[in-house]
Amino acid sequence: MTAPLQSSPIGEFVEVSGVDHRSSEAYTHHAFVPAPLPDEVGLAPETWTQLTKAQAAIARLDGAVSELPDPMLLVRPLVRREAVSTSALEGTHTGFGELLGAEASRETQSGDVLEVLNYVEATEHGIARLAEIPVCVRLVDEAHAILLRGVRGDSYATGSVRQTQNWIGHPGCRIQEAALVPPPADRLVALLSDWERWIHREDLPILLRAAVGHYQFETIHPYSDGNGRLGRLLAVLQLIEAGLMRHHLMTISGFFERDKAAYIGHLQRVRVTGEFDPWVRYFCRGLEGAATQSLERIREAQTLTREVIAHLRSSGVRGTAIQVAEDLVGYPVLTVPEVEQRYGVAYQTANTVVTRLVEAGILTQVSGGNYGRVFAALPLMRVFE
Repeated sequence: MTAPLQSSPIGEFVEVSGVDHRSSEAYTHHAFVPAPLPDEVGLAPETWTQLTKAQAAIARLDGAVSELPDPMLLVRPLVRREAVSTSALEGTHTGFGELLGAEASRETQSGDVLEVLNYVEATEHGIARLAEIPVCVRLVDEAHAILLRGVRGDSYATGSVRQTQNWIGHPGCRIQEAALVPPPADRLVALLSDWERWIHREDLPILLRAAVGHYQFETIHPYSDGNGRLGRLLAVLQLIEAGLMRHHLMTISGFFERDKAAYIGHLQRVRVTGEFDPWVRYFCRGLEGAATQSLERIREAQTLTREVIAHLRSSGVRGTAIQVAEDLVGYPVLTVPEVEQRYGVAYQTANTVVTRLVEAGILTQVSGGNYGRVFAALPLMRVFE
């Protein structure tokens, strides 16, 4: 445990003991238990300004997408971009194209790709559940069960808060070498109850609640694995629940991924100093950048789509080929069987449509051979990479 935490004004140390299951080594150490979140969070004027700028950027993004006939076409690649970025922060590296290709091929996946696919499913499940329940421990449990299904960290405890001690540090480190030892399991129920109540306070701005709630969730670290990905997903779900966004439109992890050390450092600084202001300002700056970048990507994708449709129409192409081209922004990687199923056409018709799009330079075959062919709209993919 790092020495500065011992004098933290917003936490306490409690003794923990157990056995490291990897080495069978018995240990006695101390865990950091964060204090309940404060009734008031003092922010500097420049932080309030940054919060306002972030909220305005998100509102612009939401307005631009929600006016579209089918917003979900743009939501789909943005969710997958976020899945790639948030997983990379945890050491799982899968390319955007690799993820889309895995979905299009519908083959059984394993390893890193499956972890990212699980995040996509957990995200979609969480958003759907917001129509029935608020952001709460129950929702997070459900997302956790999906996130770790069939991948590293999957165990009998998946889908529920941990019953054992965990710690955060370099891979394979002993508890004595950890950068942070989160609260013991017997403190989690009370801590999560307070967190759940605090993030729904209506007297505080939603971006402040998202930022501070994220700090608290990551410090509690309530699950044996997947806490980072869940914490970042929860921030987005909070914005959707509050009505600031109607859809999952931002890839917030990309900002944190670009400088992981700064992200971790800001969280640790809160624990050491008890000052939330720098973290809130940093978090809101990330949200503003994410919203701005998403809007730029959306506008670029729309421009490319309009150009593709105009090119096809000028070439006399009609019917299903136009529908497929219009939907490429959401499904930039596809197969002939996918076209057959999605548009309810015969296999031969689907094959003809794909062939036309290849001949028009809109699709490129990205798989080898003639079996299980996978095609991609490469310019559109690059927009979201």
